Amino acid sequence: MTPNISNMFLPFSDEPNGNHRIYNKYSVDVSSYMDKIKDKTAFGEFIPNVFHEYNDESQLELSRISHIIDSLELTDKGIIGSLTILDTFHGKIIKKLLESELAEFVVRPRLIGYVDFEHVVHASKIISFDIMPSFMDTFNPLNYRNIRFKLKNNNE
Repeated sequence: MTPNISNMFLPFSDEPNGNHRIYNKYSVDVSSYMDKIKDKTAFGEFIPNVFHEYNDESQLELSRISHIIDSLELTDKGIIGSLTILDTFHGKIIKKLLESELAEFVVRPRLIGYVDFEHVVHASKIISFDIMPSFMDTFNPLNYRNIRFKLKNNNE
């Protein structure tokens, strides 16, 4: 069975997160990403560790693709989305870990834009929504105050 998961992908707040950034509904443009969803090209990667480095942050690495984004909704509280785990190498890893309840995962956006002097993110383009293990928030000191919604059970 291919898991379809709905979740909060990016919560909005007036307070800086663990990376000292503020995301709000006016700072993230989802319109161009909606075209990717419509064209069924809104893929995301599995990022297994905090120290993963991108060769080019604006490009997806085909060997790491694990899921496709089915829908996005911009709300006052954040971006809510739905994704389907694919039968790729990394998708199968996520499925097995979800089935065995050995790990929980969160979604994080990969964006292009800038951060202004008040720490507000102005994202002009969404590259992807990537999946990462939720324990990474614990080990990464920059993320100590991030609100992450776990994929499995939709809890904060």
